[in-house]
Amino acid sequence: MKNNKKLFILLFSLLSIFIVSFGCIPNSTQITTTTIYNNQDTDVSWDKNLSMYEVNIRQYSNEGTFNSFIDHISRLKKMGVGIVWFMPIHPIGVVNRKGTLGSYYAIKDYYGINPEFGNIDDFKNTVKILHSNGMKVIIDWVANHTSPDNNLTKDHPEWYVKNTDGNFIPPNGTDWTDVIQFDFSKKELREYMINVMKYWITEADIDGFRCDAVDWVGLDFWKECIPQLNKIKPVIMLAESQNPDFYAAGFRITYGWDLLNKMKNIANGTADLNIIETYINSELTNIQKNNYRLLFTSNHDQNSWSGTVYELFGNYCEPFAVLTYALDGIPLIYSGQEAGLNKRLQFFEKDPINWTTDKFENIYTRLNQLKLNNEAMWNRNYDSQLKRVKTDNNNSIFIISRENNNNTVIFVFNFSNTISKFTITESEYNGNYKDLFSETNVSFSQEQIQSLNPYEYKVLIRISN
Repeated sequence: MKNNKKLFILLFSLLSIFIVSFGCIPNSTQITTTTIYNNQDTDVSWDKNLSMYEVNIRQYSNEGTFNSFIDHISRLKKMGVGIVWFMPIHPIGVVNRKGTLGSYYAIKDYYGINPEFGNIDDFKNTVKILHSNGMKVIIDWVANHTSPDNNLTKDHPEWYVKNTDGNFIPPNGTDWTDVIQFDFSKKELREYMINVMKYWITEADIDGFRCDAVDWVGLDFWKECIPQLNKIKPVIMLAESQNPDFYAAGFRITYGWDLLNKMKNIANGTADLNIIETYINSELTNIQKNNYRLLFTSNHDQNSWSGTVYELFGNYCEPFAVLTYALDGIPLIYSGQEAGLNKRLQFFEKDPINWTTDKFENIYTRLNQLKLNNEAMWNRNYDSQLKRVKTDNNNSIFIISRENNNNTVIFVFNFSNTISKFTITESEYNGNYKDLFSETNVSFSQEQIQSLNPYEYKVLIRISN
């Protein structure tokens, strides 16, 4: 009788574990997960020297699918891309949909794949191929709101914010009429959101998340969520916020909107180039070495709603792209920038990128490879030093030096519309250099008068003193 009792207890325990393990995923999406991770075996050196590339699957090709995107992976590898960020991959709501295809950020099913793009196997295969080519993968995560026809509105209406009439409402102060706001004070909602994020790590083997509208969700949720994700494997966490408080919540990357706005101000003539030095000093003082900004001249929001880099920056679009690599952080390339993307991609309609050969592909490739391979370009967490080098023409010429472990790279910019002559005032930068783009050897010293054309830039790699 004792043995039978023990057997009953064992079977009951196993049944309980089975129920708990599978109870958190809706019946329609119960998928057995077999991936096992060992935190000690996980490579976390992504923060050292990698760039990021944002993928807009809908507009990436005429097909707009994961399978068609795969054809571009070898090209991205040659460009030296380190982290691939997919805009939301989930099904899009129909109720209150904007345009024909709707916003990627109106999520109908957190466990699903947008059928426009393919299916779960297509996505998992894409992730696998990216990993085999040495790239990390993160997906856009929209925790703050859903489409009005998300099943959660029926299964858990208490998880949403409502007005005095008891109706669902969009996020306060927005025109996002195609989505409705979650209430993250609800414990069950928080548990659900953490579990579904875990699902994508374990099921699809992604490496992290770009988290949308994090300020609305609140710091306390992310402080609860991110440590649990890191128990599966260390994750790359990018917050769509410039607030440095999100670093303490577990994010390693936040948005570099301040730099973007300063570049816009220089381009439209409302500020001079010295505000870049203000930015550098502020970041060096206020941002810890193991935290990073995402630095960009474009992304999905900027391109569709504010304008192309040519509209925003005019003659500055090239030097500002180079500037995002000169500074400490994670440089971002948006889909099509390497092809000279010169149109605002429609957000709610099909509007494929026109893939042409453009000088920007060579620019980004050389800069990515430089960041990967030259220790002076590694982020501050790996002991690189960054400073402005003064000249006798600081109103037009801006020079940034990066140094680490006997490696030196100098970025020289003429941020004016005239030919500018200058000499450097610091002898420590005297020496012989190789020009990254022309591949010619040049000398640099206090005795030499240098000259740059309007908006011209040079990236110089020290060969010898």
